[in-house]
Amino acid sequence: VKRILHDTLHLYDPVAARHIVLPFLSAVFLIFFFYSVKRHGDELKGLIAVGFLLSFPYYWGYSFNNLKDIPLLIFFSLTLMAFVEWDYTRKLRFLYGFFILWGCTLSIKIYAFLVPVLLILWLLIRPQRKGQGGSIPWLQLALHVLLGFSLAVAIVLVLYAPAFWIVEDKWSFFQFWRDRLKEITWGQHNPFNLHPFIQVFFRTPVLVLLFAMLGIFKALKDYGKSPLYSLLLLWLFLPMAIICLPGTLIYHNGMRHFIVFLVPLCLLAMIGLVAGAGFIADRIKADSKMILRGGA
Repeated sequence: VKRILHDTLHLYDPVAARHIVLPFLSAVFLIFFFYSVKRHGDELKGLIAVGFLLSFPYYWGYSFNNLKDIPLLIFFSLTLMAFVEWDYTRKLRFLYGFFILWGCTLSIKIYAFLVPVLLILWLLIRPQRKGQGGSIPWLQLALHVLLGFSLAVAIVLVLYAPAFWIVEDKWSFFQFWRDRLKEITWGQHNPFNLHPFIQVFFRTPVLVLLFAMLGIFKALKDYGKSPLYSLLLLWLFLPMAIICLPGTLIYHNGMRHFIVFLVPLCLLAMIGLVAGAGFIADRIKADSKMILRGGA
């Protein structure tokens, strides 16, 4: 984009030309986010979830100038959404969509290795869901998984580090990559800390934080009623909990380094708002959707 808009057409300066794709990418994601929530809820819940995300200052600000973390949040979230759709429907297009999106996420940041960790934990702890989608024979499923994984690897090889292919001493490239990975993961001397949770507490809009806390309570209380509750809780807390561990790098003013927590936070805030509206509706004998529309 930069080469077209700046180098060739001279329409924008280099910085603007590199970042101009972000608002459009974010807009497309918000559409998919809305329809994903609508698919498992309704239009009003989709609008509320999108509204909460747009009201978050970090997301709004970074949507115009962060070329790494906003695409990471977008593709990380779409990858998990695709897997959920695969889990619910067993339609192969969602399985292949999951692997393609995961390959794109890995090409943005190796942080995307958290995706399979998160999903494996979810599959182990989630309650069983009634009405599971159609099953696929294990051998056939293994073949599709192998093909999908190959697609993800191919995407990473092409997009992650194009300059790698012209580097003569490729072993030094891997050594540098290994040292850098160690530095930004467990190569520090920091003790256990709660810095991510402190940042979230002080930087989240008050209403979003209050509704999210109510949504977390609702998800824990009704844990067995939907497997999505356990996914949202893992998706919210795991990215923050990892950074609390001893030896990890502490990013002061660094919510962007675990920014993928924003989507489940907003979904839980939506759940909390809906639960609160339902509670009030029961007390005053009113329609909860009317209360939600009035509040919106």
